[in-house]
Amino acid sequence: MRIALIGMPTAGKSTISNLLSVKCGLDVVDLDGLLEKRFNQSLQSYINEQGEKKFIKEENEVMLNTEYPESCVISTGGSVIYAKEGMEHFKKLGIKIFYLSVPFEVLEKRLSSQRDIRGIVMNGAKNWRELLTVRDKMYRYYSDEIILCEGKTEEKIVEEIMIKIK
Repeated sequence: MRIALIGMPTAGKSTISNLLSVKCGLDVVDLDGLLEKRFNQSLQSYINEQGEKKFIKEENEVMLNTEYPESCVISTGGSVIYAKEGMEHFKKLGIKIFYLSVPFEVLEKRLSSQRDIRGIVMNGAKNWRELLTVRDKMYRYYSDEIILCEGKTEEKIVEEIMIKIK
């Protein structure tokens, strides 16, 4: 079984991926980690130097050219939904895509302290609310399942995903 977690930066994709890995015995494929290794620098540094369009192109390339183990959880970056070919590739491979949906107010608090260190692609959005509004539609479009994370512990979120993958 292959699953991918998508959602906004700070939604908990990396944390949930690691917990799922332990509970289900899945390998973790960290796309942001693969990109940082490829760039040999932080995502934000790369975006600052090369621009968002080039970053999205590279993200798409990594999605298309990574070999995914038969049993894995893929932790994606928040901008992965802009990589159309990569997302379609996930669908063709039968990767089940879960959208970790976190309320705007929670994300705004988390994001406000992380903007300069996370490598966030704004893609023309003027603020967090605009970014979330646009991305939410895209996350919903590409996802097979939506996990509403508000008020839930990480363990509860993992349980919900485990129920849906059985």
